[in-house]
Amino acid sequence: MTGLHLVLDYLPKAAIGHRCIKKVVMTVRDYARQQVVNQVLEVEKPEILRVGLLNDEEIRKLIEVAFGITNHVYSQRIVAIAEGNARLAMLAGKVASETERIDSIQDATELYEHYYGKQIEIIACSETGVASAGIMAFFQALRLDNLERLQSVFAALNLTENQFISDLKQLHILELVDLCHDKAAKISDQSFSNYLIKYVFVDKKIIPLSQMLENCFFINKEKTISACNILLNVFSDKSVQEYVEQQVNIVWDCLRSDMDSFWPFFKTFYMVRPTETLVLLKKLIDLEPLRAFDVQSITFKKTDSEKSISDDIISILCGFKIHLQLPEAIELLLLYYQKRPDLFEQVYSALVSQFSVDKDSPRFGYFTQKTVVERLCAAVESNPTDEILILFVRIAEQFLKLSFSRTEGGRQKIRCH
Repeated sequence: MTGLHLVLDYLPKAAIGHRCIKKVVMTVRDYARQQVVNQVLEVEKPEILRVGLLNDEEIRKLIEVAFGITNHVYSQRIVAIAEGNARLAMLAGKVASETERIDSIQDATELYEHYYGKQIEIIACSETGVASAGIMAFFQALRLDNLERLQSVFAALNLTENQFISDLKQLHILELVDLCHDKAAKISDQSFSNYLIKYVFVDKKIIPLSQMLENCFFINKEKTISACNILLNVFSDKSVQEYVEQQVNIVWDCLRSDMDSFWPFFKTFYMVRPTETLVLLKKLIDLEPLRAFDVQSITFKKTDSEKSISDDIISILCGFKIHLQLPEAIELLLLYYQKRPDLFEQVYSALVSQFSVDKDSPRFGYFTQKTVVERLCAAVESNPTDEILILFVRIAEQFLKLSFSRTEGGRQKIRCH
């Protein structure tokens, strides 16, 4: 930076005789971009190319070329760890290729500690820096002129709004947070953000995760789910999983008495208490009045399997796809259908789109498909109504196919429903 003007002044003079300088390539971080552009404009108008993170396919190509990794399970895991960061992908790829064991990269903690250890040390020098970095990592992006909604979070951390903004400016200087005209802030490195969430809320427990969940779920549900998914999927350590579930249970019990607040939380974290979830759904189904509906009046189309599932009970039961309590979940789904035949299209769509064959089915011994067939056959034998028979025939038509093709969500798919 300090000598850039000397380089720009020298280049034209150096291009004499047979020496011809046709192109100069310069790289600069975003925080200093405008200053560099202004200096270059004194000599020539530059062509600016923004370089972003690598996409998932580029990460897969990178580790294939560098380490010969083509196994889908390995590449998917490395893609999830790297989050577009080429260096992290190389680090994870090196470990995977040397050990030839998927469990060597199952928990990304060591990789992150090795890669981000120095940044953590620098942040930790500030009394409030780690807490502010944790909040930033949890939300990913924030408007700095609208921080009133975070007052409960600040209070829990004994942090003032001014101190938080001051910390963000320091993190910006360290190139860990991007500031836009002091009006908005965004975490710079998604991988570092992942590590911060674990470091702040699980390792150091600067604020109990339960308190963060309770405060933030109703502020930004999507980001709260994302933070939990990061802890459960990127850091697949048993102790981390147990801690997250313990903290979710604390919030669950706290909200249980207020159904208005509890229901949206329950719909998101129901798999933390699968048995209690099924019991609660059974009570709701028992209270459901019988609705007369002629399913034969439905004009059935093959595209009906693509219909969206808007009913909460059906949607939640779909979450038991590979759970040991799937038989009970399917029984509840069929019981619900017998009371609500008007939901035929959604029930059919759930069974076909959520419970049919996918790429993981062979690995689980077709457990899901066998369970659906067994429960449907039992329902036909015990209660052969038109509703059950028509559903059975339509499902059988799909399950008896010789080939299956499905479009599935990538790694950004939210796994808490």
